[in-house]
Amino acid sequence: MNEPTLPIVNWPEESGSYKVIQLLDKVGQQPYLRFDDTSGYSPDGHMFTLYGFAEEIGTKLVEAIGNPLKKILPEDCGYELIGAGECELNLEGKIASFKGGSGTYGLFIDENHLKKIKEKAPSWRIIYGSEL
Repeated sequence: MNEPTLPIVNWPEESGSYKVIQLLDKVGQQPYLRFDDTSGYSPDGHMFTLYGFAEEIGTKLVEAIGNPLKKILPEDCGYELIGAGECELNLEGKIASFKGGSGTYGLFIDENHLKKIKEKAPSWRIIYGSEL
């Protein structure tokens, strides 16, 4: 059975501030970037965005050991959450500025992951932290 091809990035349709998560295919090391589906502040944005990614790959999130309120990808799903934070997105200028982290997941934006995304989206100006 063929797996559906996942988009590397789910670029929003409007400029704004978004929560983002960074994922990696454990086998092929393919990077994926997912934006929350609503612009603006959402206290659970990273977890809701992870729920959406789990649906994309046909799985469900599971409870983290020791923290039933925190939901994570199952170990055997083939993907790993490696970073999370915020992005200020300017669609007209094709500029994505990343910063911050996720208190829920104890992760920050992974700069190496962003470098891989830059290679996959060369028409975008992808900026991280000190480059701002």
